[in-house]
Amino acid sequence: MSATDPLEQQINAFAQYLADERRASARTVETYIRDLRSFRDYVRDEGLPADARKLDIVALRGFLASLFGSNQASTMKKKVSAIRSLFKFLLKRHIIEQNPAAGLRSPKIAHSLPRFLTVEQAFRVMEAPPKEERRAKPLKARDQALLETLYSTGVRVSELAGMNVDHCDFTESEVRVLGKGGKERIVPLGKSAAEAIQAYLPERGVLLEQAKQGEPEALWLSFGVMGRSGPGAATFILTPCGTPVPPICSTLAPTSARFRSCSATRACRRRSDTLTSASIG
Repeated sequence: MSATDPLEQQINAFAQYLADERRASARTVETYIRDLRSFRDYVRDEGLPADARKLDIVALRGFLASLFGSNQASTMKKKVSAIRSLFKFLLKRHIIEQNPAAGLRSPKIAHSLPRFLTVEQAFRVMEAPPKEERRAKPLKARDQALLETLYSTGVRVSELAGMNVDHCDFTESEVRVLGKGGKERIVPLGKSAAEAIQAYLPERGVLLEQAKQGEPEALWLSFGVMGRSGPGAATFILTPCGTPVPPICSTLAPTSARFRSCSATRACRRRSDTLTSASIG
């Protein structure tokens, strides 16, 4: 068959549509086209008409059947999505009169339960001494306060990095957080986190003197010209490069996401205990 058969032309037109009208990234377009060309190759190898106008649901299901055993469900799901998008585009452009891909079903993906740190594991991470024994005192104080705050509040790393000094209200035991979409919310601040931040604030002055530019109002500071500590600071001290992974967590890295899950689990347990006590009382 010719390299410019109708199916190839239809795929190219779809790629142009993604790039020009949908403003899809080059990587997204490349992914779609790669999946569609594997479908085109199947059509050619099977001697089927290389034209979307002449393909039916049987041909599409035959392609998916050929993938079983050699592809993961997630890969097959992406290919189904690509085929559906192509035929939906062709229908919208009146190139085809019916959409056989509408009857395609994506394979189910087995979802494993999320793994998170227990409260005991989280405590061991926070109590572990820094791997870098010569790490400057201001940074040690910052790291401890940062971890305590991450565990106490359960905020995202990006939200943690965006905290300013005046966001902390130690009288009310709360902290103001700027989340996704610029939405602001108030989050309770635990006693240990509040004490760790207050212990860090005098050391923060040393870091502030070293910062040549950046944001002096930032709560978390680093040595150097950047001033504000970015989201990578929390990630760093949760890895073997910073705070070592305790033996109890050797098969489960204490990532920031797992810290959030642990914080949420602890909050749910406390609420459950409170409701239980209230019902007994």
